[in-house]
Amino acid sequence: MKEDFESALTAYRKALALNGRHYTAWYGIGHVYLKQEKYGLAEQHFRVALSLHPESSSLCYHLGCCLTLQGRKEEGLEILNDAVRLDPSNPIARFERAKILTGLNQLREAYEDLSILVDELPKVRSPRSAPFRRQGA
Repeated sequence: MKEDFESALTAYRKALALNGRHYTAWYGIGHVYLKQEKYGLAEQHFRVALSLHPESSSLCYHLGCCLTLQGRKEEGLEILNDAVRLDPSNPIARFERAKILTGLNQLREAYEDLSILVDELPKVRSPRSAPFRRQGA
């Protein structure tokens, strides 16, 4: 499936023309730029979105990832810390933070995040468990 970035940008810009405080439109433009690997532009738009909705763990996550992709790991880590503080149950923010911590050789902290993630994983039954076993298998 080919992504139509220009149509998406047009739609988000129309939304902003109607309401410049529409943080999801700012986020949407940032996300389009992130997918296009235009990290500086993505960062600018994520920062505006976050200034309009500062309690969003998801916005912090995306900004933190964007900073990390620009090689600004320490800054990305700070923002991901905010994401986890705002929503400790946000698994993707916690996982991304663990990856950065590992890259910064902060292994104890990374291990703590990964341990929390493992504890929070849903208990999934394997195909060999009773409910999945076919009769006679």
